Amino acid sequence: MLRYFATNRGMDTLARSLDREARLKLSTGGYFFLDMCRYMSFYFAEVDEEAVPPAVLELKSAETVFGPDFIGSDKVGTVVICVHGFNVELREASTWFRILTDTMRHDPGLANSFILDPDDEADRGLMQAAAPDSLHAFIGFSWPSAGNTVNYYGDQGRAEKSSAPLANLVVRCLLAGKRVKLICHSMGNYVACNMLAGLVTETIFVKKLLDEQEEKKERVDDILARLKRAKAVEGRIPGEVNRQDYLIDTFVMIAPDVERRHVTKVWEDTRGTVRTMTKADAKPDSLAETYVGPYYPGIQHLCGRVVNVYSRFDGALNISNIAQGTKDKGLALGDTASRLTLGLLDFLERNPDQRWEMRLGSVPHPFNAPPNFVSVNATEVAGRPINHSDHIDCPPLVQRIARELGL
Repeated sequence: MLRYFATNRGMDTLARSLDREARLKLSTGGYFFLDMCRYMSFYFAEVDEEAVPPAVLELKSAETVFGPDFIGSDKVGTVVICVHGFNVELREASTWFRILTDTMRHDPGLANSFILDPDDEADRGLMQAAAPDSLHAFIGFSWPSAGNTVNYYGDQGRAEKSSAPLANLVVRCLLAGKRVKLICHSMGNYVACNMLAGLVTETIFVKKLLDEQEEKKERVDDILARLKRAKAVEGRIPGEVNRQDYLIDTFVMIAPDVERRHVTKVWEDTRGTVRTMTKADAKPDSLAETYVGPYYPGIQHLCGRVVNVYSRFDGALNISNIAQGTKDKGLALGDTASRLTLGLLDFLERNPDQRWEMRLGSVPHPFNAPPNFVSVNATEVAGRPINHSDHIDCPPLVQRIARELGL
């Protein structure tokens, strides 16, 4: 199992039995680490999903998580951050990613490429035998999903608010001198996409974290250069540069609960027609970018490679689309109601930000998505229909996900 999860769950009630200095230290960056061995022991004893007792907290993450026996080792070159989806408790996230990594471990070609727990005897043996910079270290990130199927929009809000803590965790891994890869399931992709967008638009600030690292000035300068790639690589094909030059080396999106239009640019021909851009297009003078609702620019500018693992048999994402459709129908109450509200409802009905589009995890990425995008048909790889969480139970699909991660 993944030994360590970073989380922003329960930040308001964080270990009140601890002294003030310890609480402030734990909350720096908006997340803290949990030792999942201790957490699962607590859960099995109490069957309590809400409490995070002090004994579960990892108070010395600089020595344990980022110490020389785990992420801080020169044998570890990459950190893989795993982010769970909607309606998932912490214990469920731990189980889901444990099944994923167990399935990877059962493949002889993958078994020796990653580590999960510095105290595990097999992982210690891998560390001793591995070449420098060759191992991937897996950690989790758990955001405060309500664990309730009727709380979809509430979870969207909590996911968006969790983007800054995830950004700070990514930067901490980069400051340790490691490459960073993301593997996100379902609404976990919404957390990551909002993080990437916030870093590009600078609505998420990591400068304070970087300013405190004077002894790592070379790494800080490198991270700042990666964050500025939004301008540095505009119009260039990502394949022309090293993926390691990007903030996120690889981003694997499993059943992403993200709309197709959110990763797509649409251009308006000022001569009166609307068309999309192909990968080979330069931007003609007659084209201007038109607003199509939220767009996550970090997908293009901060990621070396993005992989959409989709299935048209994904029932949960189809339900998500129905929920969005119900919301939209509430905006179309007719001309009379629109006039009574001074045209507000009519505006909302036309406003792309208030509309919805098919979920990316149900279909291939749009052909006019950024050129670093690829899609994997989970059903084709598996040879059977794949539903929303089936990916971890299919060895061929897990192997493909591992290859996409570069394991």
